[in-house]
Amino acid sequence: IASAILDRLLHHSHMLSIRGESCRLREKKRAG
Repeated sequence: IASAILDRLLHHSHMLSIRGESCRLREKKRAG
């Protein structure tokens, strides 16, 4: 059970980091 929770947490943080990167890239493009 613990491994499943850990896996989900890792997956969630990974998705958040990817979303953050895409948002950052979009802001850079808008800036110039």
